Amino acid sequence: MKKTILTLITFSICSITFAQDEIPVKENLDRTGDLIIEPAVGIPNAGSFLLMSANVFDDIYGTSDKIENTSFPVQFGGRLEYMVSHRIGISFEGNFEKSGYDKQYTSTVYDNNTGFYKDTTYHTIYEMRKTRLLARFQFHPVQTEKVDLYVGAGLGMTLVKETNPEDPIDEFDSFFFPILFVDRATDPLAARIFFGTRVNFTQHIGMLVEVGMGSGSILNLGINARF
Repeated sequence: MKKTILTLITFSICSITFAQDEIPVKENLDRTGDLIIEPAVGIPNAGSFLLMSANVFDDIYGTSDKIENTSFPVQFGGRLEYMVSHRIGISFEGNFEKSGYDKQYTSTVYDNNTGFYKDTTYHTIYEMRKTRLLARFQFHPVQTEKVDLYVGAGLGMTLVKETNPEDPIDEFDSFFFPILFVDRATDPLAARIFFGTRVNFTQHIGMLVEVGMGSGSILNLGINARF
């Protein structure tokens, strides 16, 4: 993950340098009124990552355990941004993630009816679905025909739906306990800070790379259409 973030930072610095070289030539560029549509995926799925950090998948009951991570591998989402001016954009983001597990384990228990011990199989299913809706403010310090560099912040709400909420992960058993605690304590609030780079292949089509902290995945990759 550190290498990925370092690569993205290097990519952004190179983008700035490249863009600054083009500014004198493209000084008449004005994207006021542009509408940008962006489908994207988030890596990793934040819920699955935090789930894996706890003891859910530890072999605490023995070799008869069968534990399956039923989380989606990535977060799915999309954004819609309107450029109020050449440098400032207002956008709306929606994203969705699913995390959970399916666990079966066998334990020996005493049977009061027979007076003997017998093996009993237990089946536990837990699932959490999060839908986040955020309004985002984005500032674009660099705007050229090929590169669009932006930073910003978002604020909104999280809709949470749990299956068997009595069987969640044990936050106290996770290295990321502070994050899990804040996440549950602040629900249904969603907040995020981010910076990203769009690379435009044509006047209307491009790709994006975004790194952020808060509600959602650390790394977002996607494509964009500009109108």
